[in-house]
Amino acid sequence: VYQQQQEEETGSEAQQHVTNGVRWSVQTRAFGAQPLTRVHLPDFRTSGNFLYVAQKARGQASGKGGILGALQKPLFKQSLSIYGYGPDDTPGFDSGDVLGPLDPRLEADFTAFSNDPGVAGQILNPWVVPALANWAERHPLKQFQTGGFGQVSVLFSPNGVYVALLGTLHPDELDELAALGADLVRAQGVQPVATGMA
Repeated sequence: VYQQQQEEETGSEAQQHVTNGVRWSVQTRAFGAQPLTRVHLPDFRTSGNFLYVAQKARGQASGKGGILGALQKPLFKQSLSIYGYGPDDTPGFDSGDVLGPLDPRLEADFTAFSNDPGVAGQILNPWVVPALANWAERHPLKQFQTGGFGQVSVLFSPNGVYVALLGTLHPDELDELAALGADLVRAQGVQPVATGMA
């Protein structure tokens, strides 16, 4: 039902799109009675590792180590399952850890988890940081969200990059989410594809 609703808004999920030279497609999932929409960008894949970045309410505490860090691991696992990710998307999850502190431009709005801090640091490069910070500036997550975009999450995985939001998206919202994903993929040095695709 949710897939049908999303396809009525934005077209078939089988359709491949190109934004800023980066290929992507829409994937609809469900979490209980809540639809969620993922943009899948296959042009950048990790090798045996992953990085999960989730938006948080501005000022919400986060941190590595101690009791807070220990509590966050199950929350990341739950968040990943909500968005429909499985073990093949997050290899080595059990050896993963909360990253921190993040770049000061991200620390107030994002939290991150990875099984390889070195690779995560390479992914969170000087071009990724402003793209995510700009998103959070335009769409800050509030403790009690009413209207607008909700929490955005990004997974860099062996199966590609995913950018996800809860809910069904209108075409302009989907375009904005895809543009964020394209910026994140291009920031990894991926060469743009030919723009013969619609």
